[in-house]
Amino acid sequence: MASFCTNCGAENADGTKFCVSCGNAMASSAAQPAPAASTARGAVAYAAPAAPVYTAPQVQYASPGGAPAAPTGPTGPIMSVGQFMITFLLLCIPILNLVLMFMWAFGSKPDLNPNKKNMARAMLLWFAIWIALSVLFTILFGETLATLS
Repeated sequence: MASFCTNCGAENADGTKFCVSCGNAMASSAAQPAPAASTARGAVAYAAPAAPVYTAPQVQYASPGGAPAAPTGPTGPIMSVGQFMITFLLLCIPILNLVLMFMWAFGSKPDLNPNKKNMARAMLLWFAIWIALSVLFTILFGETLATLS
């Protein structure tokens, strides 16, 4: 019994792997049913195979690198220029500056601006580094400087 190509409907001998008319791979070695009707010019009419349906993958992809990350931690309003000027003016007062920096850096006031808190922490770190370097400089070179005078 002959088999028919699912692509073009041409009749092929049993056991052929490819259609002799269009070159399409034959579906299986089992016999295909004959087409239902013929056209007026003698060409064989056939039912077109169902088109494959594409389904999108269900994988959730990460955003590409460089995409901005969502902010984490406390956020607050940005300090204005006037607020920065008042803050620096207060930090010019000798004893008050240390008290205010410790209050702003480690205080638990809920309405404290995070910008001011981070600035106070950074300034305290710079003060600690400056003090440590001063002590180290005094230990290493203090005796040498004392003998020069």
